[in-house]
Amino acid sequence: SKRSILDCPGRDPRRGSCPNPEWTLARRGIGSLSLSMGTPGYFPDARLVRAVRLPTSPNRVQHYLNLTNGLEAGPRLVEHIPPSQIGFLRWQSSHCEASRPDLLLRELPTSMLFHLVQGHCVLVYDFGSRNKKRGVPRALWMGLEFVKWVLGRAWFGRAAWSEKTDGRVWVRGSNVQQEWEEIWRRLDPQTMKKLKYYRRYLRRGAQPEIQLYGVYADTTHDNEPGYYEEMARWFDGVLAGGEEEADG
Repeated sequence: SKRSILDCPGRDPRRGSCPNPEWTLARRGIGSLSLSMGTPGYFPDARLVRAVRLPTSPNRVQHYLNLTNGLEAGPRLVEHIPPSQIGFLRWQSSHCEASRPDLLLRELPTSMLFHLVQGHCVLVYDFGSRNKKRGVPRALWMGLEFVKWVLGRAWFGRAAWSEKTDGRVWVRGSNVQQEWEEIWRRLDPQTMKKLKYYRRYLRRGAQPEIQLYGVYADTTHDNEPGYYEEMARWFDGVLAGGEEEADG
């Protein structure tokens, strides 16, 4: 079974409420989206997933929709999330299939990197298409975990990050530490320079932690380009409306 984002760790069963506003928001508005986390064991086995508390303040959570299928989360998300907290990125699962997750590093938005280095929580939404059984896009179960690993190592140093991870990186039950070490050694120098630039913005006394998580669900519109084009136009109107409210 999947651990859902609806499963608030601090929910009071007697009152049916969650003390964390962001979990409550997800419980009401996101339906059956599930939260992915990098943990030992087969993903997303709920028995092996550690409980994660999202920040108490909704303003400390940023939401990114992975194009293209991630756009499907839009209508449910904007019911409760201000447009200013929604961004977009393009992580292609094909890069992971070709054993090139490092190419995802080129697509990291500046705003996402800044939020992460400040210790804020970032959620990346994507809808699965090829994995019909689990509905988990490879861009999340492999790509996002690689990005998190690289950022942790680039910002906190090899020793600190290795101590945190116990020198192992688990992806679907396999330790990929050696494989990712090889990719690390081949990383483009310009990309590494870009990532290390953000170290100056680490908070004083920051612990080695990257609050980056994936949110996923089964897609219902795969191979329907017309739907996503319509969604893009809809988002344009939503974002424009948010700007007008801010100006007003």
